[in-house]
Amino acid sequence: MLIEVPDEVAARLQKMADDRRITVGEMVDILIIRDHIAAERNRRENAELYRQTEEKARAEAEARRKCDLKPGDEGWPPPGSLAELAQLARKANLGALSQKKVDTSARSREILNEEFADYITRNWDK
Repeated sequence: MLIEVPDEVAARLQKMADDRRITVGEMVDILIIRDHIAAERNRRENAELYRQTEEKARAEAEARRKCDLKPGDEGWPPPGSLAELAQLARKANLGALSQKKVDTSARSREILNEEFADYITRNWDK
């Protein structure tokens, strides 16, 4: 079989073959094999990237699914969530430690109005 190639390509192939002391046909075989190896390496790398992307998408979907949980669902509350913290506080019966109800915002305002000005004047020169 004959293949027509531009003269400059033929000259480059001939020089490459001469440098390696092989025939042009053997040089073309080497180039084809190199191309095949590179294509196979790219295919494997792309397959690995695709696998990683799919794995990441599955993990994100699972995380979204866990966020869609409602009270009573298996896996509720999601680990690390505020709902889990509240559930653990109820289980530890933290509300029973004090029978007196505390209005935290009112107490904070009281502290700010009564004690903060004194604190500033005491520590102004320090």
